[in-house]
Formats: sequence, structure tokens, C-alpha cells
Amino acid sequence: MKHIHLDSCHSTQSILMTEYEKTPNDFIIVSTDEQTSGRGRNGKVWEYQKSSLALSCTLPAAAQLTLTSLEVGLLVVKYFQETHLLDLKLKWPNDILVQGEKCGGIIIQNPNLSKLLIIGLGLNRENSGSYPGLPFSMELESLASSLYQYFLNNRKSNNDIISGWKDNCAHLNKKVTILDPSEHTGIFKGIGPMGEAILDTDGTETSFFSGSLFF
Repeated sequence: MKHIHLDSCHSTQSILMTEYEKTPNDFIIVSTDEQTSGRGRNGKVWEYQKSSLALSCTLPAAAQLTLTSLEVGLLVVKYFQETHLLDLKLKWPNDILVQGEKCGGIIIQNPNLSKLLIIGLGLNRENSGSYPGLPFSMELESLASSLYQYFLNNRKSNNDIISGWKDNCAHLNKKVTILDPSEHTGIFKGIGPMGEAILDTDGTETSFFSGSLFF
């Protein structure tokens, strides 16, 4: 495993992509104490909060490729449950919640259809800004390394991803709205075999493979 930790950088994703091009088969992690131009889902800007965790890493895809982001979210939740006794929850498709508020997010890139995906993760630290965060006390370099090792050592089967994600979902059996981009409202029933959201609208179940969810 190659770990690059920087005092400051524009984007851990960009730096990791450069390293990936040199050694596309290596397990690499890039973390930083300050990220100035982080990227979020669908090209949005990730607003970095001081002293928060920003990392990018390579990771083999889940057996079902489209479950990978859900697996990473589940692994983040399980890591903090086990090491920090924190009760985190998941929001479809790839948000991490603390006390019902978003504190982190995940993006995934698949360069050149490789077996190794590029994972980006941002997690706010408690009291680091205007957004909710986690009360982790570890130095960011050590936390990033520990979390990445947990990813590598605790991969899940497809069935375990689906059942574990459902067990930690913040909005299971609740009324939600999904924008894809049209608006759909119903009861969230869980995720399907490809990670799709299953929405019950007046007794009819509909699957959504992308979109933004609100509850």
C-alpha cells in the first residue's frame, strides 16, 4: 500500500489519478490536511471544512460493480461504529449521516474500465464548520490509513452489502422524494441487486438507478 499524505492540495482525486496512471495496479491512498478544490457527486463542489477528512484511494470493485459505492458507505459506517462507537446512518445513494444530517459523501470513478476503482471520500469533523461532523480525534493521516486498511480487510459479498446497507439506512420504510430529474414520492423499501432504490408508490414498486433523495 502506498500512502501519500499532504499538508494541502487542490484535490486528492486529481493527485491519485496522476499516481494511478504511473502504477495502475497498485493500492494507493492520498489524504490531506486541507483540500482546496474537492469534487462532489455529479460535478458539484465539495465544500471543505477545516480539519475534516479528505481522501482518495484505489479499491477493487464489488462483485456487482454498481454496489461499490454502497459498500464503501457501509464500510465507513461499520468502521466508525466499531472504532469510535458512533451511530452513523446511510442515505441513498452515497451520503453518510450523523444525527440525521449529512456529514460525508462518496464519489467513484472507473478509469479505463479498470479492475481498480478510484474512491473519493469526504467526512466532516465535528465543530470544524457550519456543517454537522464526526467527533474523531485521530490525526488525519492516521485516520485515513486506518480507514483504508479497514476497507481492504472487510470487503462484503453482494448479499451482505444489500442487507447491511438496509440495516443502516436512515429512511427505510419512510416517505421520500427522488429527483431523477422528475419528482417521485413514495415509501422507500430498500435497495435492489444493483443498488437501485426501490420506491413504493400507492402499492406499485418502482426502481431508480440514479437521482437525489430527500426525506
